[in-house]
Amino acid sequence: MNKFFYLKLAFLNIKTNRKIFLPYIISSIFVITMFYDINSLTTSPIIDNSFGATQLLLMLTLGSIVVGIFSVILIIYVNNFISKKRYKEFGLYNILGLNKKHIAIILFFETLIVAVISITSGICLGILFSKIVELFLSNILIMNPIKGFHISFDTIKNCTILFSIIYFYTFLTSIRKIHLSNPIELLQMNNYGEKEPKVKKLKLIIGIVTLFAGYSIANLIDDPVSAFVMFFVAVILVIIATYLLFEAGTIFVLKIMRKNKKFYYDKNNFTTISGMLYRMKQNASGLASICILSTCMLVAISTTFALYLGVDQTINNFYPHDLVITVYDDYGKDDFVDEIYNIALDNEIDIQYFNEFTYFENLVNVTNNHFTGENENNPNNCSIMAYTIDEYNEQMQTNYSLNDNEVLLYSSNKKEMDNITLGDKQYVVKENIKDAYNQSQVTKYLGFDGYIFVVSDELQLDNVAALTIGNYSNPILKQVYFDTTSSTQLLRNIIDDINMNIEINSYTTLKYDAQQSFYSMFGAMFFVGIFVGALFLLATVLIIYYKQVQEGYDDAQRFIIMQKVGMSKSEVKKTINKQVIMVFFLPIIVAIIHICFAYKMIFLILTILNVASNQLFMFCLLITIVVFLVIYLIVYYVTSKIYYDIVSFK
Repeated sequence: MNKFFYLKLAFLNIKTNRKIFLPYIISSIFVITMFYDINSLTTSPIIDNSFGATQLLLMLTLGSIVVGIFSVILIIYVNNFISKKRYKEFGLYNILGLNKKHIAIILFFETLIVAVISITSGICLGILFSKIVELFLSNILIMNPIKGFHISFDTIKNCTILFSIIYFYTFLTSIRKIHLSNPIELLQMNNYGEKEPKVKKLKLIIGIVTLFAGYSIANLIDDPVSAFVMFFVAVILVIIATYLLFEAGTIFVLKIMRKNKKFYYDKNNFTTISGMLYRMKQNASGLASICILSTCMLVAISTTFALYLGVDQTINNFYPHDLVITVYDDYGKDDFVDEIYNIALDNEIDIQYFNEFTYFENLVNVTNNHFTGENENNPNNCSIMAYTIDEYNEQMQTNYSLNDNEVLLYSSNKKEMDNITLGDKQYVVKENIKDAYNQSQVTKYLGFDGYIFVVSDELQLDNVAALTIGNYSNPILKQVYFDTTSSTQLLRNIIDDINMNIEINSYTTLKYDAQQSFYSMFGAMFFVGIFVGALFLLATVLIIYYKQVQEGYDDAQRFIIMQKVGMSKSEVKKTINKQVIMVFFLPIIVAIIHICFAYKMIFLILTILNVASNQLFMFCLLITIVVFLVIYLIVYYVTSKIYYDIVSFK
């Protein structure tokens, strides 16, 4: 036999097994296209032209790594399924005279054909769609699109090398399994796992305990930083519980249903439950994987969507004014505010609102309502801000009055106090206020609680600064800020004139620059979230498809026997629909339950970034679930039809 015989046989095998090879090739092309597109963006001119180039490059690089890793897992998973489905075929080859070396050559050519088609088509489609992806990212980042067409030859090389290695690995794993098996084992391998599984009580108990622990962690934590730290612990516990309960819990429930004789011995229920029970051991892993992937997809897309839509809210929280000039280091001069105002007028700025704000801020230590300036590295550190009651009344449109020993207190952790001690002086808390001007300023330090003290006058403000000066002190600061409809370029001209003409130590914050930086970071996160979510969705669809194909072939003979003993085709179809629905929708129901229990923890993590409101995150989550359910129903319709065609030998 010459080498062309093996090549022709490889082509024939792919054509004959097109129901399993075609989705494999299409999905491989899809992931290679996605990997090319997101990887090529890391070398695209869009990086250089973006405002937050560093954050954008970091997010796209991380996205490339995630897409690459998940592509490896997905291709290997699908290849393992295809190999398992063809064990009987390889066993027949042995019996017909082909030895393991001949089978290895056939597998090599099959892998080579799939690899060449997938890598070539994936890279070509990646190049073709790269401009569309680039325009999509530009739109998300609210920046002008890049002219020209960018082809990344480094990405072409990376794609070719990475996926060639993946396909070579799949070839090695396939021939290893065949090499370690004899022809009889290969013929019978697809029949393994048909014995009725026992309820593994230890797995059931561990699954229940870990699920309860994961859900408890997600709902008992109220602190955003603790939620961020414990999120991965809760995720791991829930993943473990999901796999254990799908294996042990589903069998336990099915056996309880079987004990109900009236329900079980209905002809439709009997076929459905017995079929699910006898193969639930091999189904459990696939169903749990569908559930976990669905959960991950819903979380990835809904959170990044909420982060992106919440950018404007974040900008307005952190940067309520178009231009802020913060003056520090004993500004001294009394007339610099007027000078800034005159410079704005000289530059023909349309000033809609102009004001100044004096305050003090620092990082200090708090223990039992006692704030000191000893800013050591310990878990009791917090961020504080203080300003006068006149500033508060003006900004918040209120009419409070305070004595020298009284303060209004705002706490980011909603902790209420009756009195506080600043250094060695005690103050009475007249009221624990829910909102304060510039409250986002004290929550910008990740991991720290924030407090705002509203004091009676500037003398008490100086006193707070002196009492909490610490080793990392900040002086009393003054901000000059205004809002305008003038262009960003005119505001930049003001900044240059201030730096040239006024001798003060200051730094400026331009709202437009902050907005571009936030869009660069959260827009990139949303973009990567879409890519990763699409991969999770693809993996979910593939697992469902191959599970339906596998079960179709496994059930075909059983349903033929059922028809021979009197079951009509309509009854067969009804039984199939019932079985498919029970198995098909269980993972997505559990995934939504996971999301419901994780909602509080996920939202707490989002609050660290001060982006998403509760209503916004709920809206994004509901939209994501609805869209996913629509796609899931389409997949259900297509795969259930394929399943029925197989079992009825169409």
